[in-house]
Amino acid sequence: MKQTYFNAIALADKPFISWISVGSFTPEEFAASEYADDPLIIPEDEVPFPYNVFGVCPKKIVSGVLEDRSPAEMAVFEAEWIIEDSLKLERRKKQGIDDNKFSYDGQYFPMDEVSRLFYLAIEKNRCNTKIKTMSNTLYSLLDADIDDFLAAYYSRLLTISQHTI
Repeated sequence: MKQTYFNAIALADKPFISWISVGSFTPEEFAASEYADDPLIIPEDEVPFPYNVFGVCPKKIVSGVLEDRSPAEMAVFEAEWIIEDSLKLERRKKQGIDDNKFSYDGQYFPMDEVSRLFYLAIEKNRCNTKIKTMSNTLYSLLDADIDDFLAAYYSRLLTISQHTI
């Protein structure tokens, strides 16, 4: 029965090893092939699965030979992965904020980036102003109501932007 064989290719960056197929062989064909004596070429059933654990291949190349990474090495990569994943999750929250809304005076107001900048501007330059609602109508915000409006906005922003640890 034929099996696909893969060559472990060292990479400078994570995941540190890439796998490239060199072909399908029966055991006899492989033994007679140019790849037979290469310790970096292994059958598919010996390629680690998953190929990538915590952002790295669970095998490494040492002196031209494949070795398993130690549990201590993998623990370091796991700790790095958790931190990186947490930071990615925080960056993805921006889209959630952009798509969100908050309520004030029976109306819903957008929280997209342009609206957030506009709310900062009215906080610094107080005056009666018109604000777009989620239903695409204009809402007249009086200077005297800006503090309450911003309190509703900041309350919602704090709720949806809490850090996840």
